[in-house]
Amino acid sequence: MHIKHLLTALSILITIIVNGQKKVTQGIALNLGYSYVNTNTGYFGGEYGYRFNSIDWTGITIGAGAFMGNFNREFKFIPEAHVTYSHAILLGEFSITQHNINPSIGLHLFNLMRLKVGYSWKMGNENVRMQGITFGLNVLLGSSGFYDDFNLKVVH
Repeated sequence: MHIKHLLTALSILITIIVNGQKKVTQGIALNLGYSYVNTNTGYFGGEYGYRFNSIDWTGITIGAGAFMGNFNREFKFIPEAHVTYSHAILLGEFSITQHNINPSIGLHLFNLMRLKVGYSWKMGNENVRMQGITFGLNVLLGSSGFYDDFNLKVVH
């Protein structure tokens, strides 16, 4: 019976130590990128990131910006808003404009760069054709709290 109590206490102590090491961070970043949304576009925007856990790089980012490109032979800026959830190196994102909705999945590198692929559904009766398979590459330039912590320890 004493061993059971000892193991329970040890388990609680390990949980407290591990949870105490979690570091919550937040920051802002400039988002610059390339996207293919049935046409080649540039992207410019801003992001607010909140990291729940710096140990496993779990967090959520909210952003807004604009796609810039030729849509039906006319150069346009199309406003966009998105929310991104990331865990480890994986991410899921939901993006919306007045012309489409676009869920996507992808990879991120320390919240510094994102590579994603998705599918865009057209909304409304506009002549802007933003539908089909999408992909993008974004570089995020921000404050230190925006990025994921990476510590490399050398053991002798």
